[in-house]
Amino acid sequence: MKRVFATAAIIDSGFLAFVFYTPIKDFLFAHQWFLTALAAAPALVITFLELRHSGEANELRREANVQRDRANEALAKIAAHTKKTPTKGEKNAERLQKYLGAKARV
Repeated sequence: MKRVFATAAIIDSGFLAFVFYTPIKDFLFAHQWFLTALAAAPALVITFLELRHSGEANELRREANVQRDRANEALAKIAAHTKKTPTKGEKNAERLQKYLGAKARV
C-alpha cells in the first residue's frame, strides 16, 4: 500500500512540474479550480486502479479459503479412516473405567 502512495506522489509531482514549466501555467493561474483538478487527477486514477486490484485480490482470497476448507474436510475424512480400532482389552478398560476407585461389594 505504501508503494502505491509513493508512486502516486511521484507521478503527481512529475505532472505538476510538467504543467508549471509550460505555457499552460498562465491559464492555470487564472483558473485555480482547474489546477486543483489536474493535481488530483493522477492520484484518483491510480486509486481507482488500486481498488480494482484490491477487489481481484479479495476474490482470490475467497477462492483460497474455499480450497482450504475442502482440504480440511478431506483431512478429516482421512483421520476418521485411520483411527485405530480399540482392542478387546481397551474396550473392557473403557467399560470398567467408571468403577475405578469405587468400593467393591461382595
